[in-house]
Amino acid sequence: MITALISALQDGVAAGSAISVAMLVPAATVDIVEQRLPNQIIAASALALAIGFVFNSSDVLASNVMLGLALLAGPLLLLHLLSPGSMGFGDVKMALVLGAAVGAVHWQLALVTIALAAGATATVALLRRMNEIAFGPGLVGAAAFSLLAHTLMLTPVALHSTISTGHFA
Repeated sequence: MITALISALQDGVAAGSAISVAMLVPAATVDIVEQRLPNQIIAASALALAIGFVFNSSDVLASNVMLGLALLAGPLLLLHLLSPGSMGFGDVKMALVLGAAVGAVHWQLALVTIALAAGATATVALLRRMNEIAFGPGLVGAAAFSLLAHTLMLTPVALHSTISTGHFA
């Protein structure tokens, strides 16, 4: 929750994005222990994000949200369809929420998030010499980092670029 509060205080981070990412921390903890992501927690996080978008619609571009969602969840969905044993559908559902959350700040953060999540998860697996590892914690950690450090990762020009100018209404 502290990450959510810090992120929400930053310029350009919607409170709904920060809160929804923070709400997924318990799901990531369950993923470590049980190798599954609870649907109830993911759904609650998605609901918090949607409510945040309703109350903060003028500052969130729908195109950025949709592109962030597609760029983060799309590759995981493809991997799940090609090899369900290597990527669970819970990871795909979590990536949908996280992609929308980071996309609300800027769509490019989805690319940063997936790269950080994959790199961090692979590093932990290599260091621990594991053949299987939960991907949820990497996703949540990378999304939280992306929200906290978004001003460092995106240039001022990129922050003002959009795919379209359509706002949520």
